[in-house]
Amino acid sequence: MRLLLTLVLLITNGVASGALAQDSLAYIEARKQIMKFVGGEMRRLGPMAQGRVDFNADIVQLSGQSLAVMASSYPLLFPPGTKSGGRTQAAPLIFDDPKGFAEKAAELRMAGELVQQAQSSEQFQRAFSSLAATCKSCHSQYRN
Repeated sequence: MRLLLTLVLLITNGVASGALAQDSLAYIEARKQIMKFVGGEMRRLGPMAQGRVDFNADIVQLSGQSLAVMASSYPLLFPPGTKSGGRTQAAPLIFDDPKGFAEKAAELRMAGELVQQAQSSEQFQRAFSSLAATCKSCHSQYRN
């Protein structure tokens, strides 16, 4: 987990600073990998939120932290000029409304932090519900 977080931070910092190739494909690929990771974290937490898997505070804390870190990287992954050039589900509105997209990313970061802080199954279920709603809200606007 820590290795993946380190790699994500290096990728996002590299992409944002220009250390990686300045073409759309590099950004699109970085976005896909981070979004795939986020989806995996949601699939890990979902059964716990539904009560099908016992609550595990360690998993919840690590996953919440991971989600918060990933969300913090989102605005860096969509700079101008990376709208096209490969297969992407990113809606053009991300590039037309970067401030709104950054606000959604901040909401997701905060929702991830609430998940991270959950100390009981009940707290986690409430936090996960908020997290899932935040994801759905962003997808409805910014995902094709």
